[in-house]
Amino acid sequence: MSTTRPKILIACNENVRNNYLAPPQIERLEAFAAWEWFPCEGGGIYDTNSDTAVAEKLQQQLSTVEGLVVCHGAPTISAAMMDAAPQLRL
Repeated sequence: MSTTRPKILIACNENVRNNYLAPPQIERLEAFAAWEWFPCEGGGIYDTNSDTAVAEKLQQQLSTVEGLVVCHGAPTISAAMMDAAPQLRL
């Protein structure tokens, strides 16, 4: 079994970060993975963030992650983003 911990990127707005990622849930995640929050504001409940600069910045982050969680505030995950994420598994 590998001792390398997967790297998870969580792309969401501050409201989701503060209200849905409670400390006990973060502790559960940290038990098996390294994680990072990618803050992104925009869109809405039913729309994604349409800021191309945010999408480009997120795409740059994807080259080193094995997992990506998206929620409110995140841009649409495009084919180009998927191509930039060769290690992405989840």
